[in-house]
Amino acid sequence: MILPQSGNLTEWINNLNNPALSISGHVNVMRNGVVIDDFPIETCRVTLDRTAAVRRTCTVTVAPEMVGTVDMSWQALFAADGNEIRPWYQVTFPDGTVDEVILGTFTIVESQTTFTGTDVVVKVSGSDRSYLLSKAEQLSPLTLPSSTVAVAIETLVSQFSYGFPVSFIITPTTALLPSTGAIVKPGKTVWSQVQDLAASISYEAFFDPYGNLVAQPIPNPSAGSQLVTVDTTSSGGSGLVSATAVSTRKKVYSIFGVVGNGTEAVLDTTTGLYVNKKVAVYGEAMDTNPADPTYVYGNFGEIGKLTRTGLVSSQSSADTMAAGLLQLQQGAMTGLNVEILPFPVLDAWDVVGVNIPMLGVNGSYVVDGWDVQIHFTGTQTLTVRELYP
Repeated sequence: MILPQSGNLTEWINNLNNPALSISGHVNVMRNGVVIDDFPIETCRVTLDRTAAVRRTCTVTVAPEMVGTVDMSWQALFAADGNEIRPWYQVTFPDGTVDEVILGTFTIVESQTTFTGTDVVVKVSGSDRSYLLSKAEQLSPLTLPSSTVAVAIETLVSQFSYGFPVSFIITPTTALLPSTGAIVKPGKTVWSQVQDLAASISYEAFFDPYGNLVAQPIPNPSAGSQLVTVDTTSSGGSGLVSATAVSTRKKVYSIFGVVGNGTEAVLDTTTGLYVNKKVAVYGEAMDTNPADPTYVYGNFGEIGKLTRTGLVSSQSSADTMAAGLLQLQQGAMTGLNVEILPFPVLDAWDVVGVNIPMLGVNGSYVVDGWDVQIHFTGTQTLTVRELYP
């Protein structure tokens, strides 16, 4: 969940089914992590996708001012040389109170400044801060010494400058890199290695809406309660516009295996001494929930996915990584695309209730992503997967 500026989530929930809300937005322009300007938004579209390497992307259009000629300063302000934008979704509730929620902090990937003959329009495309880390390739080998994975992530990210200050929110962990450390090979990007490090201990890594680099254990959505319910049975409706049920086998597995590099002591018959020898270690996790359609002993079948990594060195750590990979996709076979009135306080891993008898749907679903627009006729499309008991 993304808390609105007021901290009053109840007001947003109570107005989920209210199509008459006054919707607007504004966008901060930032440089070196500091807000340097702010503009009203003409149009805005933001996408959240938990399954993508770059979790948030956006397209924002602003009209800085009515002018007769293009003001070159607008091009400099929205230049893709390290500047960032931070759009806000703003609502005026029936009682006149105004509240807003942040939609993300985005590196400007591309901007177009157009003179229409009467005014200037700026269209900006952005991606969250992981975009720059995904472009930063390791140019020479880097050895990460044996340390906690949290320290390794900070060391890896901090070796480069990105045009913004990197703040870390990492859940403390005692999990260690292999005793021999880890080598980042040339050509590997910083972001792919950060995600590999996180996955090796059943963590996920991403940039939150405020631009902080978060690394945390993969959540267990079954431990959470429904934040809101979308249904067709409530009096007055619940903000539902349309819904599509999806059943797919694409990139869905019932078993995850992980192969790592371990060592074992082997007797050298020549010297009579024990020496360490490299051996493969294997870990596995399978879907053993009979209620889940990907139940390994059910009709779905034993469909496996193998991952090889040099970041785990014991069977227990390989088992941990495999369990995390399973958790990330459990329930993905049965999902929904739900179009609702905008409710941008939702975040990845939030749980929503969905009750649509016409589709035979009534249960809890985990949010994997959404697409929201700032417009008086805008809607929000949720991508969710079913949560099984």
